[in-house]
Amino acid sequence: MHVDPQGELQATYRKVHMFDVEVEGRSYRESALEQAGEEIVLSRTSDGVELGLSICYDLRFPELYRILAVRGARVIAVRPRSRWRPPATTGRRWSGRARSRTRLS
Repeated sequence: MHVDPQGELQATYRKVHMFDVEVEGRSYRESALEQAGEEIVLSRTSDGVELGLSICYDLRFPELYRILAVRGARVIAVRPRSRWRPPATTGRRWSGRARSRTRLS
């Protein structure tokens, strides 16, 4: 969600990529619990800067960031989605993916 300095909702992003996985016989199907969004969201800050919205899982899908860049995003907000505590190495992978997406434009 993008909320302006006055507290007004400017844009809402619904997760486009669902997390469906099976590991060692256990499965997690986010798509069984939630419906994927269909829109790539570009908003504008109160200063007029184009703002792309995404969540951390989206970092696995570089095409989303390429589309945001082509549409004019100058800043991309990446919201952490999960409450689980990641392994120590997750932050390094997340950071690396985030840096690589800045090179798409």
